[in-house]
Amino acid sequence: MTTTTRKSGPGCFFYGCLTSILLLIFAAVGLYFGAKWWVGKQVERFTDSRPMALPGIDYAPAEAQALRDRVETFTTAIKAGTPTEPLVLDERELNILIASVPDMKEVRDKVYVGIEGDRLRGTISLPLETIPFPPPIKGAVKGRYLNGSADLKVSLDNGFFLVALQSLEVKGQLVPEEAMKAISEQNLAKDFYKNQEGMMTLQRLQSITVEDGRLMITPRPAE
Repeated sequence: MTTTTRKSGPGCFFYGCLTSILLLIFAAVGLYFGAKWWVGKQVERFTDSRPMALPGIDYAPAEAQALRDRVETFTTAIKAGTPTEPLVLDERELNILIASVPDMKEVRDKVYVGIEGDRLRGTISLPLETIPFPPPIKGAVKGRYLNGSADLKVSLDNGFFLVALQSLEVKGQLVPEEAMKAISEQNLAKDFYKNQEGMMTLQRLQSITVEDGRLMITPRPAE
């Protein structure tokens, strides 16, 4: 995946975190199946020659700006250690951020985030050429796309940040149980702990939950 130099504004941690999680999911899924399944006829079975059209999101510029301002206010307060209300985002708001924030252009047009109960559900259309496969596999997936959907569990509890893939469907087919078992046991956010700024921010959060169709990020009470 290509990387983008990010600005250091308060909201960039939030956008960078969300982008990083999505890219980690893409890479983990792509690399695993590239090694285990996408060889020979499996390439045609699990991939497409064209990207899939993702759901669109209509919004006014003023709506997007107000949403970005709300994220900026929250992240500024978190960094300063001042009291603030939880940041609560629904499905529409998450997708407006993906569509409108420059720092999220790496995942734009590749994912649509849905929320169903206590799980995030991502509809994805991923060009496999962006995954760093070894040469034999890279040639086999040239011009191919992973089109499908994935259910994710996202949580932060007692300082432990978890992003786990619960189910995956590609090209209208459920991924084989053997492959899903290997992926679902991984914490896709494990590399996040290598980021010093990210770790400091997590220490200022009490929880991250997905419930009743909303993502809620709750800060620790001010001391």
